[in-house]
Amino acid sequence: STIRARNSAGYGGCDFGILDSSAHQSIAVHETGATPLRRIFILGHSLGGYLLPRIALAAEPLGLAGFISLAGPTRSLEELILQQTNHLLSLAGDSLSAEEKKQLDELAGAVARIRALSETDKGSTTRILGAMPAYWLDLRGYDPAAAAKKVTQPMLFLQGGRDYQVTAEDLEGWKRALGDRADVGFRLFPRLNHLFFEGEGTITPLEYTQRHGSVALAVIEEIATFLGVGRGGKESPKPEKPS
Repeated sequence: STIRARNSAGYGGCDFGILDSSAHQSIAVHETGATPLRRIFILGHSLGGYLLPRIALAAEPLGLAGFISLAGPTRSLEELILQQTNHLLSLAGDSLSAEEKKQLDELAGAVARIRALSETDKGSTTRILGAMPAYWLDLRGYDPAAAAKKVTQPMLFLQGGRDYQVTAEDLEGWKRALGDRADVGFRLFPRLNHLFFEGEGTITPLEYTQRHGSVALAVIEEIATFLGVGRGGKESPKPEKPS
């Protein structure tokens, strides 16, 4: 069964978006009678992968089969935003237009405002980067890798090596936390981008808008193998050890 969780940053906190949606959809799939809870997996991409440990802990009473993270970061969202900004600056060099420089400055300013938020801002309705202050405050102190240590079900973490939005550094974060577990797998695909499409060379945002692609077969095969683990058909995946 496939579960797609949609989150709106306009909610007061992440719990009202992705977490509730994932749990409720799992129950909905189960109640159709087609799939028992013990055979349901939840897959999260990017933000969904970031919140996957939190989703897993919230859904623990359901007894789901396992969890899959695609390009899930272990660093804070603000840190990722700054990293992406620096990547784009490095690509542009001195060729940035005045408008582009203004946009990047505004982005850096927004990150500074996020980091300056306090509990007194929780009720504010002034959005920062499209999200309410309560949303950013809700994520403050959240450590995905530490939370993942509390998850008892099998997990799989996949990462593209050409991804500049979430990088191999984040995969290493998962490995450091979970590398000693036999039921947790890790895989880096050197030629894949954030969408797990294959490519070559330095990646730019244009790759997502000017090139068509599909998820690499190797990723689908890796996930299919992992799904077999949760259904009792195959031995648990052996994780790559942290380097």
